[in-house]
Amino acid sequence: MLCAKDIRKNYKTSAGCLQVLKKIDLEVKPNEFVAIQGPSGAGKSTLLHILGGLDMPSCGSVHFEGKDVYGLSENERAIFRNRNVGFVFQFYHLLSELSVLENVLLPSLIQSWWERKRARIRAVSLLEKLQLTERTHYKAGVLSGGEMQRVAIARALINEPRLLLCDEPTGNLDSENGNRILQLLRQLRQDNNVTLVLVTHDQNICMSADRVVHIKDGVLLN
Repeated sequence: MLCAKDIRKNYKTSAGCLQVLKKIDLEVKPNEFVAIQGPSGAGKSTLLHILGGLDMPSCGSVHFEGKDVYGLSENERAIFRNRNVGFVFQFYHLLSELSVLENVLLPSLIQSWWERKRARIRAVSLLEKLQLTERTHYKAGVLSGGEMQRVAIARALINEPRLLLCDEPTGNLDSENGNRILQLLRQLRQDNNVTLVLVTHDQNICMSADRVVHIKDGVLLN
């Protein structure tokens, strides 16, 4: 499903060129569950953003089912992401002035009227599964960190993505809510054939993954 070849990412700094990723090769099969581990600053989040079409690599290519993601125009790439990829960001990126339900529905706003109607039904169901029903009409800005994380996960799932990319999805959750998220991810794989790529330090997630890859100093070790 996903094939990244020779991925490199460099940033210009006052001290010169900073190499964040160095010749990364990674293939992910349909419905596979891949966990990415590594120390802080190793390039995990950068790699995740490049795999999902959010951050253009300095070198290399990313193909999704044979389609060159970075061969698309910026607008085409945005449509591709909206239809195929769900993101759970490490720092949530919720809009504090909107309600929980409105934040979850944001990715569905560019779709047709019928699809938006289906999305609203799905949003209610997702919030129930994540035990957020009582927070549906709360402003996102008043939620706890763990609640914000769960809202971000619901938002990532609203368009029924085929590829879900998560950056520390259980990092701010207690063990009970972390296990609930893990169960939801397992169910998504089973019922919806979702492919999962997660950056995580959670050993429970790693034990559930089909494969764990490690990154250090911008290089994949396995």
